[in-house]
Amino acid sequence: MKIATVSHTLDAEVAERLRHFAFRERISESAVIEYALRELFAQGDNEMLGNRLRESGAALRRKA
Repeated sequence: MKIATVSHTLDAEVAERLRHFAFRERISESAVIEYALRELFAQGDNEMLGNRLRESGAALRRKA
């Protein structure tokens, strides 16, 4: 399996929940993120996903 490394900034509350969940379930944080992304992408086409994300407040994040 090919593996790529990515680095992203997460909301502190989400990151903390991810850490606790992954530790409790004895799985890697990256496995949780990969599963969640696969499930997200399986829900529909890119336009629909983009619209849903923007409607929930998602936007580009820039370093200040």
